[in-house]
Amino acid sequence: MSSILEQDEDGNYVHQELAEAFLAFANSDVGIEFLSKFAEGGQTIGDHTFEEDGEFHSQGIDLAFNATNENYSKGEGSEERGDRGANARTKLSPSPYQFERNGKGTINVNVNKVLNVNNEYAKAYKNDPDNPMAKTLFILSRTLSIFHETIIHADGLAGDLADNCTLDCSNINKNLNTYNDGVQQHIQAKQEGSLFLTKVVPVMRQLYNAVGIKRTNAQIKKQATNFNN
Repeated sequence: MSSILEQDEDGNYVHQELAEAFLAFANSDVGIEFLSKFAEGGQTIGDHTFEEDGEFHSQGIDLAFNATNENYSKGEGSEERGDRGANARTKLSPSPYQFERNGKGTINVNVNKVLNVNNEYAKAYKNDPDNPMAKTLFILSRTLSIFHETIIHADGLAGDLADNCTLDCSNINKNLNTYNDGVQQHIQAKQEGSLFLTKVVPVMRQLYNAVGIKRTNAQIKKQATNFNN
């Protein structure tokens, strides 16, 4: 799955925490459900082998997960990055125009490999890297970001492209009063009973419970919807 599971010559993950975050996502029932739409028949991701081509893969829409530096530039025109940034971002390759024109391409989920201090869990881990609980909470926060990017954005963009090869938000409620696809996806995801909340709250609760952390549905929902439109 691209660079997020990159290994060194000794077989160790180059981006250990991101690899763990991704595998927690990929090995969950929800992760398997969404990855199945993009997988190629016979492809193994995490512990699961997909038996047939997914609906989006069959239409030429692929999905990649990358470990990238998503911290913000220190200033306009500067190549130097600051200590704050996005947890993850979803981008199309080639450009949206070329994606529409060709009817195929790759949706890239770029997960921040840098400890961005505007994320409370990344900041806590950066300040106390030898604390096992800080590490665990950071990894789970990145897992949540992967669920966010995959369910809200990657699946949303793929569905939008698949129906008419156009990024026109055709698969989103038309009463959201904005033409920005990312904003529309965010607004829809926050609505009660949305696909995102229905899927992500139970699976994140299971992942927290598996490492002995008790979180209520309300606490997880609050964390999961802590993003701007």
